[in-house]
Amino acid sequence: MGKCMLQCNEGMLYGSVFMNGTCFMFFLMLGILFFTKRNESHLKKVLSYILFYWSLLLLKDIVYYFPFVQDNDLVRDFFLLLDMTVVPTCVFYAIELLSPHIVTGRTVLFHGVPFLLCPFVFLSVGYTGLFSFFLSCAVAYCIGVFFFIVTWVKRYRKRIQDMYSDIDQLDVKWLWLVVFVMLFVLFVWVLLSQ
Repeated sequence: MGKCMLQCNEGMLYGSVFMNGTCFMFFLMLGILFFTKRNESHLKKVLSYILFYWSLLLLKDIVYYFPFVQDNDLVRDFFLLLDMTVVPTCVFYAIELLSPHIVTGRTVLFHGVPFLLCPFVFLSVGYTGLFSFFLSCAVAYCIGVFFFIVTWVKRYRKRIQDMYSDIDQLDVKWLWLVVFVMLFVLFVWVLLSQ
């Protein structure tokens, strides 16, 4: 029975590494596609940078399966905190979608650097209580961004209304769905990270 379980776990491990590798290549190739197209919108350029970053995180996830990571709680939590850096990338995309050309280097520094510093502060201090604190900060950030995006969606709808005379067919429900999916994914990630 034990040998069968070991083989099943090993097969699942190989499957997970394979899927991470496949997703890595997909995001990398899509990022290259968006980045190399000339005269594309700023939104697609922002998306290309996000896809490049996500591909790096997927590459990191392959390393996450190595035994030296799984056996060391500090390193494992460091890797999980690196995953938390996805949160501002979703924010970059949402705010660029709602207000074109607003994502600049300053925006990335303001929203992204604190999330990038968290894992390294955690690793240098080595206090496991920081993990929960940083998770709580990410949740608080997401709640704040949610309310921010709610007001921007209303502005977006008003801006569309001012630009076009017939908006009867305009539907922004997809935007609400994106926001709720982002919050749901964060919620599930926080639960699974504990």
